[in-house]
Amino acid sequence: MAATNAPISAANAICDLTALRDAVDTAQAELVADVRRVLRPAGFGREPETWEDTADAVLTALNQDYCYESVVEITENTRKIGRKGGLDKLVLQVFEMTNLFNTARESVRNFETLYSNGRAQLSPVDHVRFDDGLNSFRKLMVVFELQMNASRTKLNDHKRTLRALDVSAADIANLVRPLTTAVYPAQNIAATKVLLRQLAGLSGLRTRVETSSGVLFAIVSQILTIHAPFTPEALNAELARYSTISYSLDQLILEQAAILAPLQESINLATSTPSGISGANGDELSVDGLRRGFDVFDEIYDAVDLMHEMHGPLLAALQRATAQLRFKLRLDVDGVALF
Repeated sequence: MAATNAPISAANAICDLTALRDAVDTAQAELVADVRRVLRPAGFGREPETWEDTADAVLTALNQDYCYESVVEITENTRKIGRKGGLDKLVLQVFEMTNLFNTARESVRNFETLYSNGRAQLSPVDHVRFDDGLNSFRKLMVVFELQMNASRTKLNDHKRTLRALDVSAADIANLVRPLTTAVYPAQNIAATKVLLRQLAGLSGLRTRVETSSGVLFAIVSQILTIHAPFTPEALNAELARYSTISYSLDQLILEQAAILAPLQESINLATSTPSGISGANGDELSVDGLRRGFDVFDEIYDAVDLMHEMHGPLLAALQRATAQLRFKLRLDVDGVALF
């Protein structure tokens, strides 16, 4: 709006009114978009009056998809783990990796001791060369140790889940059987319906606010056209008619957000129930953990494989560096070259 007390033309007044209506339209569009972001991926339709009636079918379908995908993924994880030798082989490889680390660490310490004891006999050029080598060995050992500790920790944290997956096809079929017969709890559906009913009510209220905004725009536009020009005070008085619309929208935004958050959680519940199943020993196993089981197994497997690949070149480099250092330290005895 104009910053001075000069009369305001009808065109400028309509421009200010249009800005208010555009702000209302934008807020309306955001409210609709927020609802769609929650409901459409789940399978609910566009019409608010259908949400509650279709809740049973939508939530049941979501839950059935979750259970089916869980069975398929868990069963496949068992097959994949078996193809890589199983858990016992992995545990043995982690143990071997620890031994490899200890061997490499001992070799680095021997090189370090030899270099420290003979450093005074070496030239500045040799200092640079062997300092660089020693720093490289130390950095590699840090990486080695981090990988080793991470793998051992991950194995300990997930060993129970991995053990449950490292079984026969018949045993895994028994394990996942509760997922094949699961029925989504009626009380969860009922709780979701309450939220959908509330949301549908707000959608109806939003539609009424939208209609009121359009009607009010037409009325105020006509007033502004007929009675222009306006003083800033008079124009503000006319535009203040929109304050009721703005207040209603602000309330709608707050109320809708308060419904959408638990509604999203309620829908998510359909894609994560049951969250656990009983293992062979009667202990509860996380379905999500079982579904991610092979990824965990593979991460440990790859880390162990990398450590084995690192160990050979690292040990060979240490042996070469140690031999070169011994050679350098034997070059000069009382100033007489031995070679």
